[in-house]
Amino acid sequence: MFKLKRVYGYFLISIFVFCQGWIGDVYAGGQGKGQGQQAQGHGKGKAKANKHAFGSVKSDKANRIKFDNKDKATITNYFSSKPFQGTALPPGIAKNLLRGKPLPPGIAKVFLPSDLTSQLPVRPGYEYLLVGKDAVLVNSTTGIVADIISNILQ
Repeated sequence: MFKLKRVYGYFLISIFVFCQGWIGDVYAGGQGKGQGQQAQGHGKGKAKANKHAFGSVKSDKANRIKFDNKDKATITNYFSSKPFQGTALPPGIAKNLLRGKPLPPGIAKVFLPSDLTSQLPVRPGYEYLLVGKDAVLVNSTTGIVADIISNILQ
């Protein structure tokens, strides 16, 4: 009798464990065995889709802060009336200067002139910079590029 209870107990535990795994797969968006690990971020494929559905770990704030058309016109008009000498970035570094990525290390950054920044909207936590021949809006805390106006300098 004792042996029968032990076998029955093991049977119930194994069913419980199986059901937990199956329910976890269903909630994670998997289709069956093995899919739950991918949906939980341990593999490729569905993990990206689920991460997007439930919100990313990174802040999307850099994607919302941008130069608007008025800002672009102001900066373009300023540098067309007051020429400023800038040097182009080396191709390898210029390729790494992308929106949503940190500024590449070792590049010369110059703040926009104060008379120009007074014409632009104040964005707390962001800096207006010249990087090579580009005007860049950068998060001052993280160094992530929020937006770029390419080839603004002659």
